Amino acid sequence: MSPVLPLCLAAGMLLGLLYFAGLWWNVCLLARGAGPGRMALVMAGRFLLLAGALALASRAGAPALLALAAGVLLARQMALRVAR
Repeated sequence: MSPVLPLCLAAGMLLGLLYFAGLWWNVCLLARGAGPGRMALVMAGRFLLLAGALALASRAGAPALLALAAGVLLARQMALRVAR
């Protein structure tokens, strides 16, 4: 197994946690009645961060991209457990 794969998995988990923390922040901004500009900025930041990481992982090959995506999915499961 390539040493890049565990790093991609860990990076995916970290990025996933940041992504879903940003999603929670967006929900809190919406609940507080914040302006659409702030919410759009947070949403764009989440998307750009994840898209950039996925693009970088894709340059390392399909296994690295899949490991990063698996890390994001694991982080999603952790976020759902915390939210419930």
